[in-house]
Amino acid sequence: MPVLAVLLIVLSTPALASLDVGGDSFTYISLASSIRYVEDSRNQFTFEDVLTIQPNDWKHNSGQVFSKGYSRSAWWLKIHLSNSSSAAITRYLEIAYPNLDDVQVHIVEGKQHSAFYLGDRLPFHQRPIQSTDYVVPVYFQPNSEVELYLRVRTHSSVQVPLTLWKKQDYFDWNRIENLLQGFYFGIMMVMILYNLFVFLAVRQRNFILYVCFASTLPLFIAGLKGFSFEYIWPNHPQLNDHAIIIPLCLALVFGALFTENFLKVKKLGRWAPVVFRIQENVILLLFLMSFFLSYRFIISILIPAAVASCCLGLMFGILMWNRSGLSARYYTLGWSAFLIGGLIMGLNKLGLTPSNAFTENTLQVGSGIEVILLSFALAASINEDRRVRSAAQSKALEAERETRLAREQALQFQQQAAAELERKVEQRTAELESLNRQLSDLSDTDQLTRLKNRRYLDRVLQEELARCQRYHHDLSIILLDIDHFKQFNDRYGHLVGDECLRAVADVLAQTISEGTDCIARYGGEEFCVLMPETSMEYAEKMAERLRSSVNNMKFSVKNEPANVSISLGVASLCSNRHVTPEHLIKRADQALYKAKQAGRNRTVVAGKDVPDQVSTAPPKSDRRLG
Repeated sequence: MPVLAVLLIVLSTPALASLDVGGDSFTYISLASSIRYVEDSRNQFTFEDVLTIQPNDWKHNSGQVFSKGYSRSAWWLKIHLSNSSSAAITRYLEIAYPNLDDVQVHIVEGKQHSAFYLGDRLPFHQRPIQSTDYVVPVYFQPNSEVELYLRVRTHSSVQVPLTLWKKQDYFDWNRIENLLQGFYFGIMMVMILYNLFVFLAVRQRNFILYVCFASTLPLFIAGLKGFSFEYIWPNHPQLNDHAIIIPLCLALVFGALFTENFLKVKKLGRWAPVVFRIQENVILLLFLMSFFLSYRFIISILIPAAVASCCLGLMFGILMWNRSGLSARYYTLGWSAFLIGGLIMGLNKLGLTPSNAFTENTLQVGSGIEVILLSFALAASINEDRRVRSAAQSKALEAERETRLAREQALQFQQQAAAELERKVEQRTAELESLNRQLSDLSDTDQLTRLKNRRYLDRVLQEELARCQRYHHDLSIILLDIDHFKQFNDRYGHLVGDECLRAVADVLAQTISEGTDCIARYGGEEFCVLMPETSMEYAEKMAERLRSSVNNMKFSVKNEPANVSISLGVASLCSNRHVTPEHLIKRADQALYKAKQAGRNRTVVAGKDVPDQVSTAPPKSDRRLG
């Protein structure tokens, strides 16, 4: 039957109550309660067949998210939407679960039919909106109604979290979500590097096992959240299943090795190491089987095995609670957090718990807490070993005090041992302090420009703003941006763009006043200058000096001069009212935007050229392209 004929039949049948998505106040809405669905257990229904299904045959979804666990069926979902406004609108349909294999989205508006084919079996660039989740634009004519039909079939857990977004609100939320995910990966990277440096200093096996275990967790999260597919192998979707199974297997193996070695479980008896050998061999067997058997089969076994492994680690932590002292307690608390996060995620993938923002991210929270507490446990184990050695030395001294000669020998031995121990402690302490300073410098420095980064700027701005407000001193900031930098990158390439950023950074660093003034890379091609004890008039002069220095900078590409200019926004502390760092940055950002609008290569001062109050400005994604 032709699609148009089927559509005419459907249009002639009574429609279900529609969900109105028009109006300026609309931001986003969950579509879970509006879902009607049918199960295609034989995977035979075509879109034309679905259009002929009677309304009474569609079942209503009662959950917060449409979830069916691990199912071999294809599932058809139906949602009726309407636009009551008199203007054409665009909404974004988001399916916030990137591990679905095959997703079809059919949009029916009147006699018009359009379809999108998505899934992690297709190359990433084929998605209509480049996002880790599946996002489809839905267009509404004025005073129109739209029927959405979705077909979902996957070897992973069948979860379809559907949300309809206003376009700009979706991008704003996606930016915040990516920032939170980046915060998690940043924590993991810091802990991994810190303990790697400690391993290089102390050469203890516990630290390298910890590094291996902690390294696999963000890899697993990246595969689960779709970041690996987006950034590492966007043109090789066949790797997606392995992106989840392989890191999870490695995490379980390294976690078992770390637990066995760190807790010294052989103290419990010969049976304890045997338990870990069995666990490790089972996980390695599943790892090898994953290359030959289906993803559905392996993951349905691996998730319970992961929960069992976490329970096993927690059990041994409890058994060693009193035997291994503070380090075992830190370990047990960290493993408990990881177990709770993994258990909730496992139940979520099996369809036994609702799918929401909390259940989807408990593993990140649990694993982040775990790696931090395990790092504390490693530090505590060093102190405990030191105390054990000290106690052993005391017992040896007491045994040798029976005679005068023995006492003299013991005293001499104690002095030598104490001196050597003190030397080693001082050496290790100095090395750890040096490593900490290096890590602090790395975390506060932008690796491209060698300027301070935004993290450092935010901290210093908070401190200086509080100080200047308390003592009623002046404080100014300059926010500047390289003009037409996107076109510059498109023309010369990103490597030349990086050279340009370094050159501009060098000129800015040479131009600003030394001492309390601070310049930092704020993001992309944007820089920020913090000037405590500086009035607005002097800040404006300094901004002009910076603009002139960059404008006169000699920068060439392939022996041809390339003009580089900047636009600057200046904002100063208002003494008559309390402001936050965010508000001060906002005012400087508005002034910078005004400079861009006025033709670039100029300075605008907040309060002179722009209103003092916070106003709505276009999003950075629209105005930071040059």
